[in-house]
Amino acid sequence: IRRLAKEARNLWLALFRDEPGSDLAIAGIAHRERPVESGGLIQVSLPGAESGFLFPWAFLYDKPLPPNDYEVPDASGFWGYRYSIEQHLPGVMKGMDTPSQLEECMRIAFMLWEGFPNSAEQQQLMAELSEASGGKLAISDPPVTTRDGFYRLAHGDENSILYFYTHGHTRKPLIAAKLTDLAGFVQQRIALAGAGPERQMLEALLKRLDEKAGESDDSYIELSNGRLYYYDLLDAIRQLSSRPFVFLNMCESAEMVPLLNENFVSLFLKLGARAVLGTECTMTVSFAHPFSRVFLGEVLRGAQLADALRVARRSFLDNKNPLGLAYTLFGSGTMRFLPPRFTDAPAPTKETTP
Repeated sequence: IRRLAKEARNLWLALFRDEPGSDLAIAGIAHRERPVESGGLIQVSLPGAESGFLFPWAFLYDKPLPPNDYEVPDASGFWGYRYSIEQHLPGVMKGMDTPSQLEECMRIAFMLWEGFPNSAEQQQLMAELSEASGGKLAISDPPVTTRDGFYRLAHGDENSILYFYTHGHTRKPLIAAKLTDLAGFVQQRIALAGAGPERQMLEALLKRLDEKAGESDDSYIELSNGRLYYYDLLDAIRQLSSRPFVFLNMCESAEMVPLLNENFVSLFLKLGARAVLGTECTMTVSFAHPFSRVFLGEVLRGAQLADALRVARRSFLDNKNPLGLAYTLFGSGTMRFLPPRFTDAPAPTKETTP
């Protein structure tokens, strides 16, 4: 946490203190003197960000760091733990904030890659959520595992949430691809990991990296029995008529870097999604699964998306795990589903929270 806070503090200084007298510097002074209330909503809009690059707002740390290395920084200094944050992309900001009012049964399309060691636990979680709703919620059963199956539901207007518990790959700029040896990093992690789910996950990831080494570098979402390529989605879907919330619970799905045009966040927003939640980095399934339980539980109790994300981040921080900061929300942070599907989250199954 201390290392993360130090880097995040440097981010805050680079943004708000690097150019004295600039608009951002003035905004930084105003925020320091009159800070937004804890739990408040911060809306980020960058209409000129044509390069597709957005700042990692959740990582900003604006409190002083403790002087001694053994002291733990105040976690509320991270914006992602203190505030509900929504980020908007240019041209996709209209009509996002009204609640989604669903008096009838709410539907969630559940896309799955069944090769994950805990894919059965994910399916069990979806069944628990449906059962807890008392008939107010229907989730794909069986899950969607084929390309054609996804396209059939994408052309309909029934699903309020598109949920992907899948592999994902975003094509990197050439220079980034040359500088990153992810396979070597995973091999080192395997050497240090003991027997168990973490080692199985790392070995499965290394196998996929080896397979991808011989493939063309295209951006895709991988289901059990087919891939959804970026440009195929762009070609096949004119608009998501249900205007859903899209939860991309997969590796690097919210990554936004210069020269990277093929990102699934902006794609789904352009196709009509009101909000998209994704990950900024490679995500372990041992975290992605319990995170989805907490986050979806909040959403289905009627919480606004940005509030649900902040609550989920804090719940894992309480267990000394800061990885919730890797999830980023784009689009409407105030979107919510009413009436709530249930008043309390379903009881958790026996599982180890990482």
